[in-house]
Amino acid sequence: MHDRQSAFPASTGRRTLFDANGIEISGPYISVHDGLAVAFPASQCATHRRTGLPWTIPPGLGRQQVQSLYAGVPHPHIPSAIPLSRDSHQRSGAGVPRLAGMPDTQPHPQSHRRRPTPIPLPPQLEGVTSVTLHPALAKASTRLVNIDFASLALPMADAETNAALPWFHLLSSTPATSPPLPSLTIESPRLPWAITAHPSGRVARVLTVADVIGAIQSALCLPIDAEQFLDWEIMMRSGSRWPGRRSLRHQNAMTRLDLLEGKTRFAGLYESTMGCDVWVLEVA
Repeated sequence: MHDRQSAFPASTGRRTLFDANGIEISGPYISVHDGLAVAFPASQCATHRRTGLPWTIPPGLGRQQVQSLYAGVPHPHIPSAIPLSRDSHQRSGAGVPRLAGMPDTQPHPQSHRRRPTPIPLPPQLEGVTSVTLHPALAKASTRLVNIDFASLALPMADAETNAALPWFHLLSSTPATSPPLPSLTIESPRLPWAITAHPSGRVARVLTVADVIGAIQSALCLPIDAEQFLDWEIMMRSGSRWPGRRSLRHQNAMTRLDLLEGKTRFAGLYESTMGCDVWVLEVA
């Protein structure tokens, strides 16, 4: 770069710099420190005027020569790199180092894996705030359907499995609720996932008893991976059902049914505190 005096008064301590193409460079002074361009505020420009240091770097000048040229000249404080926190890097587990002093933005595994609290939704049927569950599904009913989910090797969507159930043909056309609802949401205190039952089409747009049982069975047949198993384990630890020791470990080909830990017999549904569209599954 070429340097020449500007129209600015000398008392201001300012200079105007021009690059090789004659384009004016405005703003604070620029120097070089350890091969890096450093912008100096106007308050520190007097040092350069006193020392008579050149404002341009001759072509081909090496780093060592530049350093010797500015030896002894105070430079603005440039903070050293902030050290990385080894402990926080290992704690985050994300593979990205975190700067020391920064807040830990990685949530604790248990904080984001807990099942979120459901938000009550408006009733599916306008004006309907309560429904009656069919006795075949209701908890403590004497007409509760007798079924062990472990005895069904396949989801109930399978035609051969359905034909083997003595109650299926009767309940496949019986509405699950009164008045009939288009769907039901089912939760279990033993599982971190909700189950949604929809009409199968056997009775147009009406959810039947068989649809509800089939939705539960199909959901329990779903396989789980290691991450889903961890979701279940954290949920159990946060409640009162955790026995204080890890009695179940994740294995290949594990399903949600295995997470019931032997309690696979249908014990009915009861209405949750979220309204008439959300029901809680009991197993024994």
